[in-house]
Order: sequence, then C-alpha cells, then structure tokens
Amino acid sequence: MTQTTSPQNPLNKEETIIDVQSEIVASPKQHQENLGPITDISPEDWEYNPDTIIKYYRGKPFQVLARLINISFPFASFMLTNWWHSLWGTSKKHQKKQAEKLRKILTKLGPAYIKIGQALSTRPDLVSPAYLEELTSLQDQ
Repeated sequence: MTQTTSPQNPLNKEETIIDVQSEIVASPKQHQENLGPITDISPEDWEYNPDTIIKYYRGKPFQVLARLINISFPFASFMLTNWWHSLWGTSKKHQKKQAEKLRKILTKLGPAYIKIGQALSTRPDLVSPAYLEELTSLQDQ
C-alpha cells in the first residue's frame, strides 16, 4: 500500500511529497499472547472485574495450583534456609547469599513481585543492609 500526502496550504509554492510504503503483517496465532479472561477486542473487558476473573480461573484449578506451588515453594525454601542458618548461628555469614536468593525468587515470579522487592529496597528500617543492597538492583528492572 502506498500513500502520498502533500501540504494542506495550496498557496505554498514549495510542495513536499512524502511517499510512505507499508504492508499489513498478520501475527501468527502461536505468537499471540493469552490474555486470560479478557479479550483484546472489547475495551470493556479490560476493566477490573473480579467476577469475570473468578469465573475464568474456577475452570482452571490445575493452573491455579501450579501457580500457587510456583510461589509457595521458593519462599518456603528461602524461609527454611534462613531458619536453619539462624538455628546454627550462621545467618550473618550467609546473609549476602540469602539476599541474592531472594532477589532471584522475586525476579523469577514476575513483575508484581519485582515491584514488591523495589518497594522493600526503599525501606532501610525494615530490611537489613545486605538485603537492601541486593533488592536495590531490582530498581533497574
């Protein structure tokens, strides 16, 4: 498709003609994002509607369970390791390593968890310096 335009002012002696060539490219179906309970066709669907979300995920119990496991196990492992180090009195020695592990967990879980890490990185009253330093690296993401 070619489109040619010229200035709107007919009194202007100098005319600039711009020739733009473009073609329509279809996105293959396997590369389209699954938007879950919403469609990209209807703008009304983009509004937050808890009933629609509940209805959508009620039919996908295994997907919900898998996400729950993907969230719970890394945090449980992290907390168990922290408890183990505090039990043996080695928590200060392993604090830097645990801070890296927390950053990796938050990064792997996605944007909402990265945002939580970013918020924690601004709270030196809640987070120890080793964790603060590691969580500050999430500010770049």
